[in-house]
Amino acid sequence: MDKFIEYIHQTLNSAVLFKSQKEDLKYEMLDHLNLSKQDFLDKGYEEDTAIDKAIESFGESGEIKRGLRKVYLLNGRYNIFRLIFILIALIPL
Repeated sequence: MDKFIEYIHQTLNSAVLFKSQKEDLKYEMLDHLNLSKQDFLDKGYEEDTAIDKAIESFGESGEIKRGLRKVYLLNGRYNIFRLIFILIALIPL
């Protein structure tokens, strides 16, 4: 399996996200990793080393999972508060 795909799978596999969110993140991560790999290739690194360095520079998958969880939990809480506010606003006085 491609190292980038394996890394992305490890990172997003247990993330509590909608399928569409995972797909969007997958493509964004893959694009970023490929750009980073190309930067390392341009600096003269061998392809395998460039791939490893791109993954390393992106961050540890567990750390990224924790960051995603925080972002989407905060977003989810915001949406709940917004929904509650809308429902309260619709209640006739």
